[in-house]
Amino acid sequence: MVKKSIQAGEIRTLLSENDVRISDIAAANEVTPTHVSRVIKRETTSKRVAESICLAMGGLPLSDVFGDVETYFSPKKRGPRSRAERTAEITQAIRKGVPVPPPQNQEYAQTAAG
Repeated sequence: MVKKSIQAGEIRTLLSENDVRISDIAAANEVTPTHVSRVIKRETTSKRVAESICLAMGGLPLSDVFGDVETYFSPKKRGPRSRAERTAEITQAIRKGVPVPPPQNQEYAQTAAG
């Protein structure tokens, strides 16, 4: 199956036709213009920036513009987690001058090992 995508040159043309500059998108996302350019060229990924690029081109769907970038459409490998408990455990051990204990939560152990 062929995935839809718009190549970098055409993205730049569509942005120009809407009087949108890469620096405008960068400012809106608080990133550098180089970062936005690299997202356009698929040298790096940022779903937030890619979505902004789509909005700047008149609201085109992300799948039509960046359909070839699988990471934008794959489920996250892990969700956000709070490190507050583990950080407190580490801090307490260091302040007492004792070795940091191994993680009690299996998720932390897997992350550290992998």
